[in-house]
Amino acid sequence: MLILSEDQKLLMASARGAVAEKAPIAEFRNLRADPNGLGFSPAFWRASAELGWTGVLVPEAFGGLDFGVVGAGLIAREMARELALSPFRSTSVLSASALARAGSREQNADWLPRIARGEAIVAFALDEGSRHGAIATTATRTGGGWRLDGVKQFVLDGHAADAMLIAAKTGDEAALFLAPADAAGLSRDARTLVDGRRVATVTLDGVLVGAGARLEGGAATIEEVVDIGRAVISAALCGVAEEAFARTARYLKERRQFDRRIGSFQALQHRAACVRTRGDRQGQGKRDRVRGDGRVPTDAWRHRHDRRIRHWPLPQAVPGRFGAVRRRRVSYRPRGDDAGLLRGGAARMSARQSRNSGIKGRGQTKCERTSSKL
Repeated sequence: MLILSEDQKLLMASARGAVAEKAPIAEFRNLRADPNGLGFSPAFWRASAELGWTGVLVPEAFGGLDFGVVGAGLIAREMARELALSPFRSTSVLSASALARAGSREQNADWLPRIARGEAIVAFALDEGSRHGAIATTATRTGGGWRLDGVKQFVLDGHAADAMLIAAKTGDEAALFLAPADAAGLSRDARTLVDGRRVATVTLDGVLVGAGARLEGGAATIEEVVDIGRAVISAALCGVAEEAFARTARYLKERRQFDRRIGSFQALQHRAACVRTRGDRQGQGKRDRVRGDGRVPTDAWRHRHDRRIRHWPLPQAVPGRFGAVRRRRVSYRPRGDDAGLLRGGAARMSARQSRNSGIKGRGQTKCERTSSKL
């Protein structure tokens, strides 16, 4: 079990208050309504830098906090509660981790202090399709450096980046290359995702970088950085789930039906208790993947997702608020939300959801199996 230190508890408490004040859910709605904007609030990014969050994984020698992956996960979890959008994951987590582990002395001296101060956005360009897979982008030796050719998809905050860490193949091995975002031959096509985030398709057509642009290490370094990103994203998903459950629990206590608060109905009480206990178990499972020193074991995510976590159903609404209420699962699955109308109560929804996900009876507590029969 991961036990938070006093400093980590203070970080979590301060992050919760600061995010609620500076990036409430209303700010997310405003950003989502502007499809041509940056996709994040520069004011909130500056505030994050003032609080030291942008340097949470930057070594102290370069002006950062060096608070470890646990600290980054705590910040991400509190930001996710309000759906706060910022370049935190792309720059402060992925790129800062890559540079701190594999960057040269010159690269670190140039970029890490700027990341810690919130003055630079560095995107992490890895994937080349809708799913994480093999790297097809090539890096070819030239007389004075490297030539990069390829296309990167879904580059988070790539449209606003000052520089990019680009994964490319140098023959049989993979490596990361640091390239300025305004390099000749590099073009960016921005798009907005369904959750309001802005990403870019980055085309590399003969982009020339110097001999010192390559970071040390290879595929193992990339995998370690991606593991850190997965752990932080998992913490953020825990924050989303916890906030969704908290809002649902408040609604259960406030909504009245048939002259009674609906939270007094046994079926809804059972479902609420089951979701709470299941969420606590799986949230602790994610935290246990991080060692006490804040580092992620290299084999922590060798299998991309645990089946039971991937299919964790979380009702975000209960009957009565809008008559027929659409519900969706908080899920790792990229597609197949299995959305439907919530008719007949949460118990029957739970039974139908278990049948659709194909995990009826697997990993369920006695409470969950009982409530699904009500």
